[in-house]
Order: sequence, then structure tokens, then C-alpha cells
Amino acid sequence: MDIRKFKTAVSLLILIVVLFSLGFTLYLTKQAQIFQKKASSTPTIITVDMASVSPLPRIWQYLAQGGEVPIPQLTGVVNEIKELTPLAIRLDHIFDAYRVVSKNDKGQLIYDFSLLDREVDAIIKAGAKPFLSLSYVPPDLADPANPERPASYALWQELVMETVAHYSGKANKNISGVYYEVYNEPDLFGKWSPPDYMLLYEASVKGAAEAPNTNPFLIGGPGITSFMKTFMETFFNVAQNKNLRVDFVSWHAYYPNVNKITQDAALLGQILSDQPQFQNVRKIVSEWGSFPEKHLWHDTIFDNSHIVATVSRSLSAVDELYYFEVKDGKSLTGDTYFGGWGILTGEESGFIKKPRYFALQLLNKLKPLKFSVTGENENISAIASGNNTSDLTLILTHYSAGAGNAPLLTPVRFTHLLPGAYSVAKTVLDDRGEPRNEAAIDFTVDSLGSGGFDVDMVADSIIVLDIIRAAAATVFGPGESGSPQDKAAQISPNTPLFYSISSPVDPKINKVVFSLQLATPSASALDKTFLESSGSGSLIHFGTQVQGFTKTFTLSVADDKGIISNVSLPAVEEALNTWHKIELIFNNSRGLLSLTVDGKVVEGALNSYTKLGSTASFGGFDGAVDSVRITIDGPTIFIRFLPFFWASKSLSLRVLSPP
Repeated sequence: MDIRKFKTAVSLLILIVVLFSLGFTLYLTKQAQIFQKKASSTPTIITVDMASVSPLPRIWQYLAQGGEVPIPQLTGVVNEIKELTPLAIRLDHIFDAYRVVSKNDKGQLIYDFSLLDREVDAIIKAGAKPFLSLSYVPPDLADPANPERPASYALWQELVMETVAHYSGKANKNISGVYYEVYNEPDLFGKWSPPDYMLLYEASVKGAAEAPNTNPFLIGGPGITSFMKTFMETFFNVAQNKNLRVDFVSWHAYYPNVNKITQDAALLGQILSDQPQFQNVRKIVSEWGSFPEKHLWHDTIFDNSHIVATVSRSLSAVDELYYFEVKDGKSLTGDTYFGGWGILTGEESGFIKKPRYFALQLLNKLKPLKFSVTGENENISAIASGNNTSDLTLILTHYSAGAGNAPLLTPVRFTHLLPGAYSVAKTVLDDRGEPRNEAAIDFTVDSLGSGGFDVDMVADSIIVLDIIRAAAATVFGPGESGSPQDKAAQISPNTPLFYSISSPVDPKINKVVFSLQLATPSASALDKTFLESSGSGSLIHFGTQVQGFTKTFTLSVADDKGIISNVSLPAVEEALNTWHKIELIFNNSRGLLSLTVDGKVVEGALNSYTKLGSTASFGGFDGAVDSVRITIDGPTIFIRFLPFFWASKSLSLRVLSPP
């Protein structure tokens, strides 16, 4: 052979491979830029609805380790892994790299799980379950004509049986809940067609079933490089026709597009819609990340925002996401950072925690309950969680898809949050991805449960907001009865009290009764508002009016053109700290407007149809309100129960608790 020609051919081959890899990377980067350009430039408002709550699925607490590093792979990083509290850790290459099976001189199979046991023991020490990808074909079982296929499916079946018996068997490692995934990326390694792969899957399922006296375990597949509709359809059709066990379905997802996993899951849902027996299979992405090849994002904050944004979009789509991978392989150039997949650098550089490690660690701060979030766009993602409705953790990220967007001022708003004063501890991942505490934020929530604040989101930043209720919104003081248990709501011009009701569509009689106490004298020349409510196009107002030297208690109904109806009673100078009994009646049947103050009654014509609005406010004065009762057409729909809270017989009222 001409050595020069050979070297030239090799050089050309290497150049072609490099150009292809570069082209593929540029393609994916371009896709990320296209994804970013589609992002909404309109500022978004992140709204957290505290009334919409469900358990938070912790889909991110799963890790994977590939086989590009020499064994042992995990024993040296158990402590670093344990800090991330993974629920399961995936290993591939278990049959070839760990040499679990060989043949003796007589051609008999000899099993030795000792090397793999060290890795499985490390997984257990880290507090996780083992997820074993049954790959690849061991050399001693391979077909000489095609080393990536077994020479005998019967021998492969035996290998799987021995593996399951060893790890799940009660007489051996005795581990409960082990995952067994049939092969790793069969469409790439071995170029298995879907029908050929199903022969391997069938042998694996049969082998697992033959393992004696086992703990519960899960088996599934196909673990393909990306979601392929045809492969998945074949997988489930054959499994159905042959009645093969499927506990989970798995695929890999390396996409800059943070919505892609959700889109994959939607396609899977379409496939399973005609397969009722597989409706409850676990949906597992057994490897995931931003790019399938080494990439600079893997060492920078770009992948941080990609992680949080992807998790946010995938919470309701899949059950488990296995982040690839735990640690880097060896750098060919000796560099600490070379775009490796690991969340830790390699052994040569001391297992340094990369930015992505801290992103996963911050996600673990999320609490058990998930609250509904709306307002996410292609840039801003959010996850809201809590232990209850007043102890919250909110994680926000600004994903720029590598474009380095300008900072976005992002309003965060809450609905149905317990009224009060709140303090927000703010943690930001810096440009190295390490957590940094910033100045706290204070905000208040009104008595309707609404409030919020704004956050400046730098491109690819992650912000964790720990939100604690510091004090009740409504201050309660001595009530009308004088009993120590009786508490009245304290009112000021700056802290009005709201109620919310659901009333009939066409009420005939609206009646509001309450007790009013004034804490400071009113200026003689100023009007004062005690109660306002708007509904059916009209505004209801009750307060004092001053005309010259005359002061009156006045109840009025107005529209946008002015007052339609009103009645008044003379008002003496209000005695401080004295309780006044107030009754307001809007009788649409009789066309009658009625005002009662301390037993004195005045009636007048109600010249237009009037109903109480869905909200109203007591405010505009310094004092207190107690013993509120609202009745509509006879039944009481709102009542101030003594002594502890504002409550309603309607479903829409916010309950206000005293401190």
C-alpha cells in the first residue's frame, strides 16, 4: 500500500468528519437562533394563581452517565452526586465496558458483576435507584458477521435473566425498583430497524420474567436517539400484538428548543390514544441536554437557562428527565473546559462543579406543591412552588438561545394569595453559574389576594425567589361587642378593606348591614367615603357630605352621567370610638332606596335598576368595620363571623385572617 496515499485518504476522511460535525453544530446553533428570533419581544407578565395547585413532579432529579470515561465512573463523585439528591441514575455500556459475561474454554457463559456492582453501590450510596441500560452486545455473545448483534437471542435472553436476578433478586443484591432499559440508542449503535429491535426487546422481556424471586422492577425501551414516530409506533404495535411487558417508554432529547420535549410527548400521546393498555406507561427521556455533541454551552450559563426553561415546559409532559451526564471524559487537549457533557469536570481537573450543576441544585429548592403559572413566552420561564399558600419558592429564567438578549423587566403578579406583607429573598446565579444573594424585595397583597413586584431578568440568568408572608394585610382591633375574642377590621384611607361576592343575575333586593367606628375626627369641610361598590353600570356610594355648615350621611347611586338616586340623613359630629349601626337597602321591586343610621330611617326613589358589584371597598376614613352582613333576595351571602375572620357563603370571597 502507498503510505502517502493512505495518509492522504485518512486526512481527507478526518477533514470530512470535522466539516460534517462543524456543519451539524452550525445547524443546531442556527435552529437555536431561529427559535430565539421567534421569541416574543413583548414584555410578559408572569402570573401565579395560588388557587390552582397540584403536586410538583420532580422530573429533573435524574442523572445519566455515559461510557466515554474509564471505569469506575461514579465511585469518586458520590458526595457531589448526593448533593443533587437524584432519584435514579442511568448507566449504559453495562455489558461491554464492565465485562459482566465471558465464555470459558468449553463455551459456557461465565458471569462476573463485580465491576458493575461498584457503580451500582455508588448509585445506592448517592441515594438513587439504578437505571441500567442493557447495552451493548458483549464481545463473547456477538455475531462474528455483525458484532453489534447477538449471535443468539437465546443467549441474550439468558444474559438479561442473570442481570435482573443479580440486582433485583432477593437472594442477591436485593434492590427494589431497578430500571432495565433495553439497549441504548439502537437506531445509532447497530442500526437496528424497529422490527429487528423488537426481537431484542422480546428476548429481554422474556429473560427478565424468568429471573426468580425478584423485587419489583421496571423494564422498557427503546432509548432511541430522538423521538421517531415510526419507531415508537412499531414498538407499541409489536408489544401489543405479542403482549410484551412495557413499564416505561424512553427516548433521548438533545435540542436547543426548550419546547421540543413537550412536542415529543404530544406525539407520543397521539400514538398511545389507540393503545389503552399502555396509557399508564412512564414517559422517560433517558438522556437530555442542549446539544448531542461537545459544545461550549455545556461549560457556560447558556445551558443553565436551557435546563430551567426545558424543565418548566416539560413538567406536565413527561415523568422523568435524565440529564446527561455526571462527569466529563478525558480532554484530548488537556483543557479543564472543552465542552464536555458533564456537570462536573473530569478527574484530571478535580471534578469542578460546572454552572449546570448549580442550576440543577437550585431546582431542588422547589417545594412539594406546584401553583399554576401563566404568561411564559419563548424568553421567560417560571416554576412556582410552595409548602402552603404563604411559603413559596419561584424560579425564573431568561433563555436567550445563545443570542445574549437585552435584560427584560418582568412583572411577577399573584392572584388568590393570602393578603399580607411579604418579604422576598433573592438568589441569582452569577456569570460562573454560582449562587449569589441579592437585596431582598418587599411587596404587599391586598385583601382580594392580588399583589406583586418586578424582576430585571438578564439574559440566561436564573433567579430564585423565596417568598415569605411577614404579616397579615388587615389589622384587627377590638370589636363592637367589647369581647376579647371579637376583632374588627381596622381601616385607613391607605388600607381599604375589600369584599368579593357572587350575587344572582337579577337580584330584587340588596341589603348591606354593618357597624362603623371612627377613630379620628373628620375635617368639617371634607367629604368622607365609607363604602363604595360598582355593578350593573352603576356606582354605589355611602359616606358623609358637607355643604356649608351642613353635614349629612348620604347614600347615592350614580352612573357615568351623574347621580341617579340619593337619600340623606343629618349627621351630627361623629363621636370618636362610638359604633354606628348602618343599613343600606336597594329594593328594585318597589323602586325604593333606604338608609338607616343608628335607628333613623330615610327612604327615597330608586330610579334605576341597582345591584351590588362583585367587589366593594370599605375605606377613605380612619376607623373600623364590624358585623358586616349582606343579604340578597332574603338569603345571607356574606357575613362577618365573630370573632376571627371575614367569610362568605359565596365561593369567590377571599378569607381574611387576623394576625
